[in-house]
Parts: sequence; C-alpha cells; structure tokens
Amino acid sequence: MESKLKSVLVIWFLYSTIAIQVIGFNTPEKFTSETRKMLQLWKRKIDMNVGFQLRKLGIVHGRSAFNNATKCYGPLGCVEINEDWYGITRPVNDLPQEREIVNTQFHLYTKNAPGESFPLNISDHSSISEAGFDPSKPTKVIIHGFIDTGHVPWVKELVLALLKMGDFNVIAVDWGGGSAVMYSQAAANTRLVGLEVAFVIEYLIANHGAHVEDFHLIGHSLGSHISGYAGERLKHRGQGLLGRISGLDPAEPLFQSMPEFVRLDPDDAEFVDVIHTDAKSILMFGYGMEQPVGHVDFYPNGGTDQPGCSLLDLPVSMNSMVDPDRTADSVSRHLVACSHTRAINLYIESLNQDQSCFMVGHECPSYEEFQMGLCFSCGSQTQHCAPMGYRAIEYKHIVQAYERRNVKFYLETNKGPESFCQYHYLLELNLAQPSIAERWVQGFLKVNLYGSKSEILDNSLTPEPTLFEHGESYFFVLTSPHDIGWTTRVELGWEYQSELLNPQTYCLWSCNRGLYVQSLNLRGPLNGDPANGENNIESLRFVHGHEKNFLMSFPQDLGDVRIVNLHWEYDHELDPLNLTKVCVLLCSDHIYVRNITVAKVHTSQVNLVEGIKLPLRDDRTIICGDSKEKFADIQSGEWKLFYKPCITGPAGPTPLTSF
Repeated sequence: MESKLKSVLVIWFLYSTIAIQVIGFNTPEKFTSETRKMLQLWKRKIDMNVGFQLRKLGIVHGRSAFNNATKCYGPLGCVEINEDWYGITRPVNDLPQEREIVNTQFHLYTKNAPGESFPLNISDHSSISEAGFDPSKPTKVIIHGFIDTGHVPWVKELVLALLKMGDFNVIAVDWGGGSAVMYSQAAANTRLVGLEVAFVIEYLIANHGAHVEDFHLIGHSLGSHISGYAGERLKHRGQGLLGRISGLDPAEPLFQSMPEFVRLDPDDAEFVDVIHTDAKSILMFGYGMEQPVGHVDFYPNGGTDQPGCSLLDLPVSMNSMVDPDRTADSVSRHLVACSHTRAINLYIESLNQDQSCFMVGHECPSYEEFQMGLCFSCGSQTQHCAPMGYRAIEYKHIVQAYERRNVKFYLETNKGPESFCQYHYLLELNLAQPSIAERWVQGFLKVNLYGSKSEILDNSLTPEPTLFEHGESYFFVLTSPHDIGWTTRVELGWEYQSELLNPQTYCLWSCNRGLYVQSLNLRGPLNGDPANGENNIESLRFVHGHEKNFLMSFPQDLGDVRIVNLHWEYDHELDPLNLTKVCVLLCSDHIYVRNITVAKVHTSQVNLVEGIKLPLRDDRTIICGDSKEKFADIQSGEWKLFYKPCITGPAGPTPLTSF
C-alpha cells in the first residue's frame, strides 16, 4: 500500500504543480479564457482521480473535497464514479462529455432500401414509422468503437450482409463526436452512449410496440462495452434482457480484469457471444481483451496474432484505384489494428449463406491443448462445439440447459481476404516399436495429404525439432482452405535432427535415425455444420491384437478412474472407396477387448515441441471386464462395463479374482 500511495501522491503533485503554474502564473494575454477553462477542468479531473484512489486505499474517508463524480443527462439518467470503478487496470476514470459534443445519432437501414439510411429522431413520433421501422421484425444495432464513426466502410458492409441474411431493422449508431478524442475520454463516453442506446430502445418499446428480446446489439471494441451498458440499463429499468449481444474483440485498456458492471458480461443479455482476435496485452500493442466476458468466447488462432496481419500482407491490389478511399481505410487499419478488426471480418463472413465451410469452435481449456488435438469431440449433443459469428445463437439452448458461461472455443482461420474459413483435420500418428528402433528419435516431420477433391502439400507437422517416442501416439491438427474430400494417399517425410548443445541427440555409427510408423488415422473435416450433426468423428478401423490410444479432455479432474463403461457400434455404412469394411454373412461385427488402460495427462505434460509426456507404466490404471476369458466380447450396439483391477502376467493383464 505504501508504494501505491507514493505513486498516487507523486502523480497528483506533478500534475497539480503544472496546472497551478499554468493557470496561476500566466496572464490573460498568454491564455484565452477557453484555454484557462480547459486547464481548470483538467486539474479537477486529476483531483477527482487522486481523491478516489486515496479513498480506495483507505487514506481518505467520506466525500472530502474530491466529490465532482456525478453527471446527469436529463431523461437519460446520471453517470456516477466511485472507488469501485478503480483498479490496477483502470487507474483513471473520467465523466462523459456533454451530449452535444458526443452527438450520438441513429441511422436506420431496411431491406427495401439497404443502401440508404434514414435518421431516427425520437422527438418526432411519426418519423420513426416513416423511416421504415417495423416492430414486428428483429432489430440489429451496430455500434462502432474508438476513433470510428457510424459511416465507415465496415459498418456499411455489415449492414448489407445482415440485410442479405434476413429482413431486419438495422440501426447503425454513430457516436463519432465522442470516439475521436483521447482514449480515456472515449472510454468514459461509452457510458453516455450506452444510456443513449438504452433510451432509444426503451422509446421504441413504449411507443412503437417493439420487444426487448428482439434487439441484437453488435459492438466492436468500445462498442462492445457500450452494448453491455445499454443492456444493463434496460435491465435495471425493468425492461428485461436484450435478446443478444455480440462483442467483436471488446476493448482491453481500462476494462480488462474489472468488475462486471464496468465491462461487457454475460448478464447484459439473454445470450452474449464474443470473438477475441487481438488479445495481447496493451503493452504488446494488443487492443482486445483476453478475459472471457460472454456466455461463449471464441479465440480464432489463439485469439492473438491473426494470419495475414504482417506488413507483407498489405491489402493493396489492382483494384485500389477504383475506390482509393476504401483502400486507404483498409491500409491504415491493417497497419494499426489488423488483428483488432479481424473480428469484424470474421463476423461478416459468418453471414454468408452460400459458403460450404463453417467456422466451428471447439471447447478446450487452452489453445495449446487444442493444437495438440485434445479437443475435437463435439459430444452427443454437440455441447462442446459451436459455430462462431452470427450462428453462435444456435448454442443458446446449451447455455440455458447447463447454465454455462465464459466457455472458451478455439479454431484456426485463414488469412483471407477471399475467405477466412479453414477445414480442420485431425491426424493421428501411431508409432511402432520394433526391436531395431531407438527408444526415441528427434527431428522434423512433414506430410502430404491427397484427397478426391483437393490436397494438402508440404505441411510441416513439427516447425521445430520434436522428440518422438516409439510405441506412443501423437496428434496433429491440419487445416486447409479447401475440403480435400476422401483421403486417397498420405505421404510422410522424416528428417532426423540433432542439437549441437545436446549430446544426447547425437546419432552416429550404430545409431538408428529412422522413425517407425505403425498406422495413420485421419479424421475430418471437423468443422461441418453443427446444426446437422456434421462434426461427428468418422468411424475408425480397429485391428485385433493392437493397442488403440485416445486422448480426451475434461474441464475437471476426474481423479482415479476405476469404472469405465464402453460402447461399441460397428460401422455398416457403405463406403464405395472402402468396401473391405462391409460385414455380412460369415463376418463378425463384434470387438474383443482385453483391457482398458487409463492414464492422466496434465496440461503441464502437454508441450507443442516435445509432444505429450505420458506417465510411466506403473502410474496407469489397468481395468478388466468381468469375463472369465482373457478378453471382453462386445456385440455391436452393446455397452460393456470394465471395473475389475487387472493383474499383469506373462499372458498379459487378467482380471483379479478375490476369494
């Protein structure tokens, strides 16, 4: 506390000293009355922030001299600042500017005239209907962020995409007068704009028969938090919850790690979905939040640096001369906030009904585990998969049924601009363990996939030298902008790599540098339409007498697993490219299982370079069934319970019998 107090006092002393010198020791000839008024206002802001910081630290009690913390805006209501609005990530606060300065405006677009906007003037009751507002239709409200206005190209592009999708009232909010100021002031102005948005929605409900659940607010950056303030205001006014809020990379500075009333949160609407695309710290020039703030939070490419956002990918082409203003806007956004604005691009693409590729997120504890292929099971009710973007609303029933919030979903996307969607494939590499093989080898692994529709060539599975243990299984996530169709051929390329500073990796003379592969399994594409159940994992081939490894990820620690209930169903679906699996007449569709081994793999044991570090054999739990035989016979469509501890003998694990 002592160090924090010193910091607060030093800041207050320096700013106050400068302000007093500027205001008190300069003649009117040097400064106009307007300048002096601005400097006095600036000093009052410093006093207010230092006062609240001192009160938060317990140094000052009561209202004291630092009490200029409430500002009212007539019928909109009041904005108040207290010590609860301060934190480590929000050291300063400010009151919003005047309504006339922020100048919040609302522009209506309809399907009848998608390229033309009509200003909404709630002081003129008849103008709302004349503008084309229809309370029987859902209403989409687009809210821009810092520095932007309601007329920038991406707002118009989103308007057109929404109206192509359906017959909506689309309202674009323009608060450009309050967004093109210092960031701290713009962040403060969001509270006023939130009141403005809530006031207009409340007016449309009371005077035009609109319904609060029909409103869907789509906000980018600071616009995400404006949406949250509007939703919170309507709830406190007794209007109920907004139907939905979509946050497109909510702004981080002054909002990250703050209480829910300061920022967007799941209680601001019936359903809140968020896309994070620039979740680095502001110290690393990231503008978006890493913290999950919705019912569902999507992190494409891990939520940080987005593909196609390097300086080498400037969006300049031969068409630049056709619309130089749009090109200049695209270039400037690419240079300053490419990853931050990528959330907008992804959301707009999700509105394209003609695409066959779906951007589907997979629930996972972390991006690292997602990349390791640990999170590609959607579950029986697709509760672990959700479409990102406009169709995220399809996950709402899961949120309501299981009371879920802050669910993290991960996926990979392309750099665009034609399409950002990527087809996902999961490659399982099962290594053999012949006597001639080394216990482990290290090197680079590449793969070529050839399919009936397309191919993936020269794909590096290990960008860095990776250690592979023979007898183990490894998973890799592959992506492609095209659906490769049925896999017809797979080629692996292996190159042993030693490290100069690690003598254990030296492989000379009698050392065997080879990598011995037992089998490969390719699953996918894994981003089909969740609504049609297209993300179910394809059937796998099981070879009797061979081990099969599966990796499962759970949000909770299951502890010591002692009982496993296994279900088996033979895949009788006819595959013209694989007629060998057809089982009729003399064929048996049973599976014979000797035992089930369960090993716990912690997140700390998952490393993208070294693979998965499985526990030692003695740390694994081996469970057998209750059959007197040395195996369990499971018929197709049958469940089999494994619960007896096994003993390991020369013939392998067998059930432990008690007398």
